[in-house]
Amino acid sequence: MRRIILLLLAIGISSSSFAETLQTRWNRFFRKELIITCENEELICSQVCNDKYYCVVKEEICRDCTGTTPYLTNIFKEMGRMYVRAEKVGEDELTDFIATQQFTTFSSESIFNHISAFKDPAIVNAFKSLCPQSVSATPLVFFAVDGVSKELGQAKYLSCQINDNVDYYKISDDGNVVVNK
Repeated sequence: MRRIILLLLAIGISSSSFAETLQTRWNRFFRKELIITCENEELICSQVCNDKYYCVVKEEICRDCTGTTPYLTNIFKEMGRMYVRAEKVGEDELTDFIATQQFTTFSSESIFNHISAFKDPAIVNAFKSLCPQSVSATPLVFFAVDGVSKELGQAKYLSCQINDNVDYYKISDDGNVVVNK
């Protein structure tokens, strides 16, 4: 019995899921923000915002995020087909990326989606298909944004929230990538 308890503790401690939530919102100045709430003093809150439990990060304004640019159209039409989940990454990798504040996020609830209705089931399913299992919150796809030109760059990371845990993945824009299950 003692071995079973030790084994369960070891599995729980070695889990690579993190107990935090990531959401986006628009503030009163019409700037998009990433809101991170940490339950167990995760690295992401303390490293990015010097707070153990709560973090607000301003997302970069990108010049390609409004309008009907081919790249923006492609993001929403090809999410889950051309843009796919790649290997799982640790919280430290995403933390370093977020700390640069040179990113923006897209989700199925993005106001930048001009190709279908808000919360269109097809778009919702395309974003949810990026995650390995059913998610409890809208998956976020992180894109790089050039700090000077504000040009929208490549898709970099994905966050998949399942109940109180978040898993992070690299994202590939090569539809031929074998997706890790």
